[in-house]
Amino acid sequence: MPTRSHDRATTIPLTIAGSDPSGGAGIEADLKVFLRHGLSGASVITALTWQGPAGVRDVATVKIDAVRSRLQTLLDEMPIGAVKTGLMPSPRMISAIAKSLKGREFPIVVDPVIVSTSGFIFLDGDGVRALRDHLLPIATIVAPNLDEAAYLCELDRSTVESNPALAIQKLHGMGAKWVLLKGGHATGASAVDFLSDGRVMHELRLPRLAVNAHGTGCALTAAITAGLALGREMVAVAGDAKRYVHRAIRRARVLAEGKAYLEFTA
Repeated sequence: MPTRSHDRATTIPLTIAGSDPSGGAGIEADLKVFLRHGLSGASVITALTWQGPAGVRDVATVKIDAVRSRLQTLLDEMPIGAVKTGLMPSPRMISAIAKSLKGREFPIVVDPVIVSTSGFIFLDGDGVRALRDHLLPIATIVAPNLDEAAYLCELDRSTVESNPALAIQKLHGMGAKWVLLKGGHATGASAVDFLSDGRVMHELRLPRLAVNAHGTGCALTAAITAGLALGREMVAVAGDAKRYVHRAIRRARVLAEGKAYLEFTA
């Protein structure tokens, strides 16, 4: 993707995702990250979740017509610089959103929310197929964790972890221009993410932090969205986003039962 120059005052990143009342993930977290990167963001809420740092308890889906209408209004009236998609809790919603975004000139960052860290399943098999069939073909970058990549590629989690190149190849084959395979849920002294454009593989490596915080994936993809909205180059954007989340985890506030709340001002 060529580097473009954008004005912070007129470039708006857009997040299409679920709402987290704790502010640790979803829409609320994305908007905090956008602001931390100097950008005032816009949002379309796809679902209301019942969750906190300890995990997701339930989810209620917003009507598809409302999501479609709100999204179209923003696309028609605002200078959108980049879009991030997060939780989209049904195949029909994924298809509708993909149709609205198809053919747009701005970057599209796909955070394929399938199952929460606490184990809550957001998408069934039909939903995963909708991601593959409708959203990945228009994705500028898709950023799955190991479990999400396993679902999308129909591989065992252990295979994804031991052979990340295979999963990345499959994700490129689904249409994504860039793939960021996140290694935060792996083991080892370093947390290694793999970034690929289908030709060159970059390793993004930082020390692993022993902090149990939710919303790290949301924060990472929101930071990438902000960087792309400003017209920055992908490799630099992804590296900066990983460092931003690393700082946020390092400064996280530990709450009850060892759960942590990210420090988005990092």
